[in-house]
Amino acid sequence: CSLCVCVIKKGKTACFLETDSQGSIKDFIEDRKTNARLSEIPYFECYTDIPAMAQKLAARFDYVFVDTPGMKSPAFVKALSCAHILFTFIEPGSGIEINTLGRLVFDIKTAQAGVNPSMKAWIVLNKCSTNPSDSEASELRRQLNDDPDWLPVPRQRIYMRTAHKKAYNNGMGVHEYDDKRGNKARGEIELLLKETDIL
Repeated sequence: CSLCVCVIKKGKTACFLETDSQGSIKDFIEDRKTNARLSEIPYFECYTDIPAMAQKLAARFDYVFVDTPGMKSPAFVKALSCAHILFTFIEPGSGIEINTLGRLVFDIKTAQAGVNPSMKAWIVLNKCSTNPSDSEASELRRQLNDDPDWLPVPRQRIYMRTAHKKAYNNGMGVHEYDDKRGNKARGEIELLLKETDIL
């Protein structure tokens, strides 16, 4: 959600397209509506012809942020056929996420080799420890980037910061949340978007 808010703050137009019946984006939008100070972010849902809906929205907005269910779901496969950029977020210390990453990357690379050759895909390290002595994220990034069978991993990672959680729980992006401590989360989001050529 903070990615979408960031591009809007940078003067772009953006919307959300929810394709996951779990509805985490819908919850975010509902929380956002309770705060009159926050601008409305256009929100759409689609559970059938996702590529057609994404294309329709792309004609109206600079960015369409699509939230999908997990891999192997029909919605995820449909989104793979039309995405320009894909971020898959992984927590370095999560064994279950790392163990399923191979299947996910296979599906993404299959789409890149077939129906969507222009899609750029990244593995983003998420919920990383802020402890300088914790090398888990750096080691995982090196392992993945050293092997061409994986997707590239940006240098910029997202750290486990209170700002991310509190902003989301209040229907905000980190660019709208003031933690009174400099909010390093904002810089992380901006650097990630710049490194991946989104901004």
